[in-house]
Amino acid sequence: MKKKPTLESLVAGIPLASVTAKPKRINVNVTPQEHAEIHETARALGLSVTDLILRTLALVSARLRQEKR
Repeated sequence: MKKKPTLESLVAGIPLASVTAKPKRINVNVTPQEHAEIHETARALGLSVTDLILRTLALVSARLRQEKR
């Protein structure tokens, strides 16, 4: 049986693009439980919340590009 990859293994190799322009803010409404889960996941992976979100976005974007082929 094929072992499922962990989020940590999926995001580990995804580099973050350096930002030269002033960053934009995105406000997201989440429940207290979702807020805690986001922070706990980022901490467990040794990432900031921003890094977690950007790496997850990169992972999903890459997957979508693969599916379009």
